Amino acid sequence: SIDVQSFALQEVSVGEDILGTACKARVTSSAMLAEERLKLLLKAERIDEVSGEVSVTLDFDGEAQILQLDLIVNEPEGGLVARALDLPGTPSLSLDVDGAGPLDALDIDIRLATENKERLTGRVSLIGDETGRRFAADLAGDIRPLLHGESQEFFGSQTTLSVAGRRAQSGAFDLSALNLRTQSLSLTGSARVDADRTPEAFELDLLIVNENGFSPVQLPGTTVNVTKAQLNLDFDRTQSQAVSLAAEIDRVVTEGIVINALKLMSNGVLSPSADTALTAQLSLEALGLNAPNEAGITSAFGGDTRLTSNLTAQSFSEFSLQDLRLSGPN
Repeated sequence: SIDVQSFALQEVSVGEDILGTACKARVTSSAMLAEERLKLLLKAERIDEVSGEVSVTLDFDGEAQILQLDLIVNEPEGGLVARALDLPGTPSLSLDVDGAGPLDALDIDIRLATENKERLTGRVSLIGDETGRRFAADLAGDIRPLLHGESQEFFGSQTTLSVAGRRAQSGAFDLSALNLRTQSLSLTGSARVDADRTPEAFELDLLIVNENGFSPVQLPGTTVNVTKAQLNLDFDRTQSQAVSLAAEIDRVVTEGIVINALKLMSNGVLSPSADTALTAQLSLEALGLNAPNEAGITSAFGGDTRLTSNLTAQSFSEFSLQDLRLSGPN
């Protein structure tokens, strides 16, 4: 076992070249780790001309399956966390994550605010019984002040995330619902894995489109604009071993390249017990590709271009492509 009743650093100095601004802080902590128990107290408090603190309280009783969690971050404008996250204007920030109770009846509340205004709030819940434990998470808010200008329109005034599922005592896992929605994005999905971690079913549907239905949407963190993007991934072992993927993006525009449509199709067989878990045929089409400022690209790939291949995979890190074929007008 480990028992650190008290540990303190009265002054910790960090240079500007590490965090973007120089700071001095006092750090105090204590920790205890036993066979069925973990306790941790940690507090870092700035002691220079800028205020700010981070504190963590964690107490987990493994035998009783009881958890206490309390995370607090408070800092004024120009603080370290806002700088690390590259928040626009490095605003004042506060984050509270707290919950206490048995893992079979636990609620953890989350609140993130900047400039004394709530940006994201929600709750993570665990509910257990003799057969397993259900989980749910719901977060919502207007996160535009946390984003740079090019991403604000994509997310809009309301972003919501909802997740629900169950983990059985046997180890089987069921993600029954995944929903992420912004002004321009709708993402829904589900997945089931049996006790041997073998996929039983999964489904993913994605739609990116402007709220007016036709104006371009700039993808966050990129210079890529699309008019519409759709994706569907589907597999259900109770019906068959067939897995399908279909994606289509309308009117892609980025840095001098215009593509009227991108289409990706894949149909395959998923059989995890076999030596080759996945075999599939891939087809990627770029229709109406044009690069006005890049004559070489237009000459080689302009118009309609198609790439086909066969995929075999044992895992995400072990795969191969065979029979690559590229065809186009030239």
